[in-house]
Amino acid sequence: MAGTLAKYINSPISLVHYPKKIEGTLVAGKLVKTMSKKREKYRDCGTSFSRNKYKATGLTNRLRGYIISVNRKKIGLNEMKYNELLKFTVDSKVQIFSIEDLMKLFPNEKEESIARLVYNWLGSKKIIRLKRGIYQISYPEKKIIPDMYVANRLYSPSYVSMETILSMCGIIPEIAMSVTSVTTKATRRFKNSYGAFSYRTVKKEYFTGYYLLKERGFENFVAEPEKAVIDFLYLNNLSKIDRADAGSMRKLSKKSLKKYADLMEVNIGGLYVDL
Repeated sequence: MAGTLAKYINSPISLVHYPKKIEGTLVAGKLVKTMSKKREKYRDCGTSFSRNKYKATGLTNRLRGYIISVNRKKIGLNEMKYNELLKFTVDSKVQIFSIEDLMKLFPNEKEESIARLVYNWLGSKKIIRLKRGIYQISYPEKKIIPDMYVANRLYSPSYVSMETILSMCGIIPEIAMSVTSVTTKATRRFKNSYGAFSYRTVKKEYFTGYYLLKERGFENFVAEPEKAVIDFLYLNNLSKIDRADAGSMRKLSKKSLKKYADLMEVNIGGLYVDL
């Protein structure tokens, strides 16, 4: 077999001939393909297929050239689409994207084509997977993204709350082991190169008390300190926070605490010791 063709062994190929499309895998100079149960003959490549699985022997130079040109075209298409993706992430300032984002970016592409693009980009390390269906650009460079932005994009709708915000505000001394968030969806936990991310479920009417915080150019949905306190108490069935810093607690708004406590029916009698 020609040296230029050898690198395509065991690679998926697609040959388009009127009126059918052949898709198969090149194996040691033979195109292995499962066809329909009709006998088909393709004069252009000098091969014929019979019922079910058969091998197309006698690959001509024309067929070899066609295989190589198809693969080169595929590589070019991948590069072109990836450049469009890069432009999209720069223009929209979205560093983490989903399959749904790609469907909107390439509206004329079928879902199968999008999945193939993602598979190729993952293989060439142009993107990395943060979780199933969520990806980040890693070529020409992987940008360091704030954990809270990652948390928002991994599982939506959600906002960062509870231990993460309490630690940031100095209310609890511990550093949160994971980025903790509240969501209206099912409780979930994810782990990737950025760390661990946990999500706790609340009712839709409790999904409030958050705002947009800008960090290093990224916009993150985070809880107000008072709402983070009430979320923590509600989801852990508590009435006070053990070892809470009294000075940080006194900075909280009693009015906001009461508003969110009344909304979520949380007893905050124990909190007033620190206020």
